[in-house]
Amino acid sequence: MGRWLADGNIEYLGRNDDQVKIRGFRIELGEIEACLARHEAVKETV
Repeated sequence: MGRWLADGNIEYLGRNDDQVKIRGFRIELGEIEACLARHEAVKETV
């Protein structure tokens, strides 16, 4: 997501979803959180 500034530049505001790109692969952060939450040593994920 971004917006036009008065000087004509575009300001990058970030993504509007919970994906990140790691080494060219799009990763859903919720999938990582769910996987970690299933581990016996993890008490809580946020």
